[in-house]
Amino acid sequence: MDSETLSYSPLSRSWKREIRLLHLAPKTSNPEEGDSPIKCSLSTVALYSYPPPQYEALSYVWGDATKEKLITIDGQPVRISRNLHQALRDLQLGHAPRTIWADAVCINQTDLEERAHQVAQMHLIYSRASNVAIYLGPAWEGSDDAMYFWESLAQDEAVHFDSSLSPHVSIRGRDINSADVRRVLEVFFDTEWWKRVWTVQEFVLAETLTMQYGTYTLARGTLELAFHNFRKHERGCCGRVNLLDQEGHEFKISMFDAMSRWYRLRKVSRCGTFNPFLRILWQFSDRQTRDARDKIYGMLGLSNLAWTNKISPDYTIPTEQLFRSFLSVAIEITKDLEILSLCQGKRGAHDLPSFVPDWASSVTETMRSIHEWRLQTFGLYNTSKDTQTNFRWIDASTAVSGGHIIDCVAAVTSGPDPLPSELLTGELWNSWIDLIREHCNPEGLPLDPIDWSRPIDSIMAETHADWKQHPFWPATCGGLYRYRDTQREMSRWRRLMPEVDFHTFLKWLSCSLSGGSFDEDAINFHMCYSTVASGRQFAVTEKGSIGWVPGDARAGDCIAVLAGGKVPYVLRKCEDKGEGAASQRPHYTFLGDAYITGIMDGETVDEEKGIQGEIYLV
Repeated sequence: MDSETLSYSPLSRSWKREIRLLHLAPKTSNPEEGDSPIKCSLSTVALYSYPPPQYEALSYVWGDATKEKLITIDGQPVRISRNLHQALRDLQLGHAPRTIWADAVCINQTDLEERAHQVAQMHLIYSRASNVAIYLGPAWEGSDDAMYFWESLAQDEAVHFDSSLSPHVSIRGRDINSADVRRVLEVFFDTEWWKRVWTVQEFVLAETLTMQYGTYTLARGTLELAFHNFRKHERGCCGRVNLLDQEGHEFKISMFDAMSRWYRLRKVSRCGTFNPFLRILWQFSDRQTRDARDKIYGMLGLSNLAWTNKISPDYTIPTEQLFRSFLSVAIEITKDLEILSLCQGKRGAHDLPSFVPDWASSVTETMRSIHEWRLQTFGLYNTSKDTQTNFRWIDASTAVSGGHIIDCVAAVTSGPDPLPSELLTGELWNSWIDLIREHCNPEGLPLDPIDWSRPIDSIMAETHADWKQHPFWPATCGGLYRYRDTQREMSRWRRLMPEVDFHTFLKWLSCSLSGGSFDEDAINFHMCYSTVASGRQFAVTEKGSIGWVPGDARAGDCIAVLAGGKVPYVLRKCEDKGEGAASQRPHYTFLGDAYITGIMDGETVDEEKGIQGEIYLV
C-alpha cells in the first residue's frame, strides 16, 4: 500500500479491537473496453461491537510486492501488488458489493506499531469472519480439471481412483494414470499459497472457508469429503495404485507430499490450540515468509495465552534476539527441553548458538514428517528422570543447563551421509553387527554377520534362537512400537514389549531383506525403524551401549543427560572461551538428540541426588 496516495486514520487500540474493512464494488464490464477499474472504499469497524461486523477475510499470497497495479479507494488512485489486484478482480461479484479484510490494504504497513498491533489480533480477524476466502491463484490450464477431480470424489464415496475399478473418476476421459491428470493435481497443491507461513492460521482459524482458483470455488465441506473418500480408497481398494510416492516430473513433488500439505492443515484445524505449539511450529517451519520473524509471529494465532502473554509481535528487534528469547519461553512453558530437538536441517544465515533452533533452516518434507513422529515418542522416554529444567543464559552466545556427561561415542557407521529411511539391506545390517562385535558385544551372546545368500527361512529360524535376548534388535526400532487404535481411528505409540513384539521384528527383517510384501505389522515396525534411524547414524559407545546419534556425530563426541530432557543429547567439546570463571569450564557445541540403550529411562540419574552438574553450551 502506498501511504503517499492514501492517508490512514489511526486505529483505536482499545478493547473494541478496531480494524479497517475494504468494500469491493461489483464488477462491471464493457465488451468493447474490457473489465472496468476496481473501485473500493475503506471503513473502520470494531470487532467487539454489537451487532458484530460482517465481512470475509482474504487469504492469499503477497508475491512480488512491487505496486504496479492501480485501483481506486474512496476515489483516490492507489497502487497495489499484481497478486492482490488479481485476487480482488476474481473476488468481485457481478451483482453486489463484497466486504473483505485484506492485510496489505487494511493495515498501514508503513506504521510498524500498527502493523504489530494488527498482527497480534489476526487470530480474531480470521476466526470472526463470516467466511475466509482462500485465493489459491489465478486460473491456469488444468485448474478447472483439478477442482472437478475433488468435486467428483466428494459427490460419490463409491468412486474409485483406480482405473481398473468401476466406477472410477475421470477427467475428460482421462483417469488417474494419465500424466496430465497427475500434473494438475500436483500443481493444485504446489502453488505458493501452500508454502506460506501466514496461510496456516488463516486456514485453521476459519469457521467457514472457500478455496478458489480464478473464479472457480470449492467449499471446505466439499474438500473435506473428497479427502476423506480419497484416503478411504487409498488405504483399501485403490491402495495398489502407486500414486502417492511418485514424484511429479515438473514440480519434483510426490502426491504423498502434495496431499500431506492438506492433511497437516486439516489435522491442526481439527485439534486447534490443543496441539502443542512447538509441534505446530515444527510442522509448518518449512513454509516461507518475507520476514524470518514471522516464522513465529505468523503462527501465534494457533497458540494459547501461555505463549501470547510472553511473546507479542515486535518488528523492532533482530531475528536472532527473537529466536533466542523464544527458546527461553519455550523451556519455561513446556518445562522440558523438547525445543532443543528442533535444531534440525541446514541452518540459515542467522548468527545463533548451536542449541537455538533456526526457524529459517531447510529440512526436507520427508525428514520433517519423520521427525514429527519422533517428537510424538518423546513422552515414552524419561532419560533425566523427571528432573526439573535448569537452563539460563550467560550471554547472547552461551547458556548453562543442569546436566552431566555419561558416555562418549566410540564409533559410528561409516560414510558421511546419515542413514536414510529406506529398506534395510543385508550389507547395512552386517555393518552394524561388525561395529557391535568390535566394540561392545556382551559375552556369551552370539552375534555374527549373516550370509544373506542363504534361504531367508533358515536365517529367520536361527535369528529367532540367537537374537531374542540381545539388546540389538530392540535398538533397531528405538524400543518403540506403533499400532493402530481402531476405536479412535489413529496411530499410537507404546514402548516395545519384547516377548510380544519379537515376531514382528522377525517379520519386518524378513520382508526387508527378501523383498517380500509388507503386512500391517511389518509396516508399523518399519515406521518405528524409520522414526529412530532417519537422519542418524548407528553408533556404539565407550561404555558398551548401542544406539542412534546425529548424522554429523563422530567418535569422541559426548553423550549427555540434561535436566528436563526426555532423551539424551550428543555434544562436542570445543575450545575454552575467553576469560573469567565461566570460561574455565568446558564448553560444548550441541549436535542433536539421540537414542542410547540403557539410559532412556533415567538409569544414569541418582534417585536422591538427581542431576547436580552443569554443562555450558555455545
